[in-house]
Amino acid sequence: MNVSAPFLYSSGKRTDLVAAAPADNNLLTHEEISDDELAEIGSILSMWRSINIAAYKDKYMKRRVAIRMRSTRCRDAGQYCNLLRQSPQELDLLQKALTIHVSQFYRNPSMFDKLRDEVFPGLFQQSRTNGSGTLRLWCLGCAGGEEPLFKLLDQLIGKAAKERNKKAAKP
Repeated sequence: MNVSAPFLYSSGKRTDLVAAAPADNNLLTHEEISDDELAEIGSILSMWRSINIAAYKDKYMKRRVAIRMRSTRCRDAGQYCNLLRQSPQELDLLQKALTIHVSQFYRNPSMFDKLRDEVFPGLFQQSRTNGSGTLRLWCLGCAGGEEPLFKLLDQLIGKAAKERNKKAAKP
């Protein structure tokens, strides 16, 4: 088996190299990618993936591109541009490295209405009906936008507590 950057050849058949390659001190760092080279990569992304990199900071883009270049063992931006033109798989990997995936669930007001009006009241009712009167919720972390969900829950719990207190205060 011969290794020839940026492709892996085995049994005479070429397949794109996708796994991270061992470190090579001769590969570029993000400081070595010129603005023109970055613009060329941006053109390729725009043409093949409809991604406009103008909204991203150059330093961020260059750092992410350099990471992908090292992973594919490309020694310069020209070689990496050729790889991008030939490999839809590498375009996908670069796109994944550059973009932030945003969940629309927590940005959808109708979803919050459904949670507030149907889902949580049903869960509260179920906890009262099953005799435990306890509803356990577990937040594994809030890096994915869960904060709005728990703010909504806090509002509902506060509202339920106020209603309970009003009923208890009436003779």
